[in-house]
Amino acid sequence: MCDVMEGGKNPDRLDLLLTDYFRPEPATDLSRRITSAAQESRAVLERLESKLAVEATARGVSRVALGTAAKPATARSRACAS
Repeated sequence: MCDVMEGGKNPDRLDLLLTDYFRPEPATDLSRRITSAAQESRAVLERLESKLAVEATARGVSRVALGTAAKPATARSRACAS
């Protein structure tokens, strides 16, 4: 930590506190934390997806809502809904 601030002033207690608070943590387990967050996000999205009903016509998606969707009438609308 620097004992002298820009301009030659000595840092006060608040400066030192903020410097310590905003000091970055070492990234020793960064890859593990990123992998864990990605897995958690995927699980959250999969739970949300299981609750959504996506309905489609041959022209594209026509409705997204909570619940279950009616079975698409055509192969093209099934492709759009999946």
